[in-house]
Parts: sequence; C-alpha cells; structure tokens
Amino acid sequence: NPPLVIEETALSVEIGGEAFRLPALVVKEAGAGRRLPVALVTHGQAADEEGRGRVEPRAFLRTARDFARRGWLAVVVVRRGFGRAEGDK
Repeated sequence: NPPLVIEETALSVEIGGEAFRLPALVVKEAGAGRRLPVALVTHGQAADEEGRGRVEPRAFLRTARDFARRGWLAVVVVRRGFGRAEGDK
C-alpha cells in the first residue's frame, strides 16, 4: 500500500451567516492527483453533553484511511457543538 498523507486541520465554514471553525482530518494517498472524489465523514449524535465534548476527528481515522486507500480524498469533520468545534449544536 502506498503511504498516506494525514493532515489535522480545521475548516472555516459559514452557517446561517455566522463563521465557525470545525476540527477536521484530511487523508489521501501520497502522490495522489489533485482531483479526487471526496468522502465526507462525520459522527452521529452523542447520548449526553460529556459525550459531545469527546468527539474528535481522529476517532474516524480508520474509516478515512479505508476511503483514501480506495482512491478517495477522505475528510472527517466534527460538527458545531461537538468536541472542540465552535458553535452550539
């Protein structure tokens, strides 16, 4: 398997006219072309406030790696109100 490029980052997004930064993880095969199909990966709903605070992109690294090895640009994003993402749920 070719090596993977794994980048921890944050996405700057606008939702309802407000700007937010959402933690993200981007994974692709090293040397992959610039134009790849995108697999957007996100989480489900947490059962409680404590669970919402623990959500992080790296929890989905295995899934992102699987997509990247199949030729996708995998982007894991934490939605607002979860983990270290800005904004309310």
